[in-house]
Amino acid sequence: ALGSAQLAAISTTTIAAMETADIAALTTSTIKGLTAAQISALTSAQTAALTTAQVSSLSTTQIASLGTLQAAAITTAGIVALSTAQMAGWGTAQLAALTTAQVAALETADIVALNATQVGAFTTTQIAAMSTAQISALFL
Repeated sequence: ALGSAQLAAISTTTIAAMETADIAALTTSTIKGLTAAQISALTSAQTAALTTAQVSSLSTTQIASLGTLQAAAITTAGIVALSTAQMAGWGTAQLAALTTAQVAALETADIVALNATQVGAFTTTQIAAMSTAQISALFL
């Protein structure tokens, strides 16, 4: 029942202490109200509890504020739900932290949206997990 203004007033310590079920119950409009500091305070378990709709509602600023453990905790469905603009918001450390399942789920349009520095962050293991279409997208 928290509104975005109410949620924005909650400290990062309190955000980190919220139950995963409470995080999963937040509406997408409420999630949009989280500050970058609040997003970065989410635990891996809380991040993993985010619904696909919640993940897809994150702004590029919020995406950029996710830590590496949080990035790796997003569900594969959540990764698929990201827009090309959101994908462009990933940092190199976040991209390098993605699991092979997450990388294999990336849409080719999302890979095309990455810049050369971001593409360079993929590990050998991540590249090996990519499909032929994804590898081709790296060169577009």
